[in-house]
Amino acid sequence: MTHFPRSTYSSSVSVTLGTVGGATWYADTDQDGYGDPANTLVQCTQPANYVSNSDDECPEEYAETLNGCPLLSDFSDENYIYTIAPQIPVQDITEIIDNKDAIKNITYFDGLGRPMQSIAIKQSAINERDIIAHIDYDEFGRQDKDYLPYVPDEGRIQA
Repeated sequence: MTHFPRSTYSSSVSVTLGTVGGATWYADTDQDGYGDPANTLVQCTQPANYVSNSDDECPEEYAETLNGCPLLSDFSDENYIYTIAPQIPVQDITEIIDNKDAIKNITYFDGLGRPMQSIAIKQSAINERDIIAHIDYDEFGRQDKDYLPYVPDEGRIQA
């Protein structure tokens, strides 16, 4: 029988542990393909409604351009005025992130400068949907119909 000196035995074991985690995923609550950099989840597999990029600069507004922010030219080929009235102090309009931080409105005009339609963007109390008011004119250019404002089924600006 072979005897080993006591000095060659060790009662300690060295173990190296790695970190547990996964990829960082970014919430895409508006479903435009751009992730909200302020809303993350670390997980190995991609969770539903999360994406791998953090490029959404307008996380509550659907748009497939400009890092998740809608282009003003996307509204229409008609004459229009797009108004943003900030409800918080801002130095630049790009600082507005949440819908509640600004009142947005777009009014379309005909070739004579008469209003044809006004859209209060995401101003409905239910699901923040658009509120649309339409105006019609007769063949003499007089306003003959003034419709009550309504919320469309889609809830998005339709051209």
